[in-house]
Amino acid sequence: MPLLAGKTLLYVTGGDLPEGLIDIADWFGATLDVAASCDGLRTAPDCVLCPLHMLNGKDRAALRRRCKSAGTPLMALRSPSRACFRHAVMKFADGLSAGAT
Repeated sequence: MPLLAGKTLLYVTGGDLPEGLIDIADWFGATLDVAASCDGLRTAPDCVLCPLHMLNGKDRAALRRRCKSAGTPLMALRSPSRACFRHAVMKFADGLSAGAT
């Protein structure tokens, strides 16, 4: 069974979705939703991922507050690269598996 089966990841991006991120989420068994801004947090994701440079400071703070109040982990990415995304998803999966033991 994939590590993140049944989990939903929300990728907040100010632009286009980088190529390959859907494939990475699929490999982990997760569904990847995409939002253009922090307003996309209307859904109930299991984890929110966002490249730091995609949002201005005010929107980043609002996203942090929304995630904190919803109890949703926020993974801030240093870049929109596939490697950064994969590392953050692995870290989220590791946190889930550590909590399950």
